[in-house]
Amino acid sequence: MLDALFRRLRQEQAAQVMVLCRTTEQAEAMSRKYALDSPPFRVLKKAVDGLSLMWYSDAIFSGGGTMVREAALLGLNAHSIFAGKLGAADAALERQGKLKMIRELWEIDQLRFEKRNAFPELKRSSETRDFICEQIVSFARRNQVQKLERVLVREPQVPISRY
Repeated sequence: MLDALFRRLRQEQAAQVMVLCRTTEQAEAMSRKYALDSPPFRVLKKAVDGLSLMWYSDAIFSGGGTMVREAALLGLNAHSIFAGKLGAADAALERQGKLKMIRELWEIDQLRFEKRNAFPELKRSSETRDFICEQIVSFARRNQVQKLERVLVREPQVPISRY
C-alpha cells in the first residue's frame, strides 16, 4: 500500500511531500527502498513541530495513528493506510467523515488534491466586537475606580507635623 501511495504522490510534481520517519535508520531505509531522494519528496532528518507541519499541509497520510488522528481532529484532509484492525477512535473518526481510510489500491489512484487555505477568512461579528469593547471599557472603569479609591484612602506619604 505504501509503495502505491509513493508512486501516486510522485505524480504530483508541484507538491512538496514531507516524509517523517521515527529514526534516522528508518529514514535512510525508506529513502533507498522508495527512491525518496528527489522531488516531490523530502525526507526530514530532524524532529519538527508536527502539528504546525500538518496545519499547513494540504493532505496528511499515515500508516500509524497519532498524527493522522490529530490531523483528523484539526479538520484536515487526513488519510490512513493502516491495514490492521481498526481501533475505536479511528472507526469513530471515519464514521464522522474526518478520517479517510484507504483500504484498496484503487483508492490511491482515485486521490485528488486541492490546495487548502490554512488562513480561512475570519468571520467578523459586530456582536463579538461590541462584547470585547464592553469588556475593555468595564475593565478600564474598574481599574480607574480602584486607583481612585487607593488615592482617597491612602495615608499621607509625608508626615504632617503638629505645631
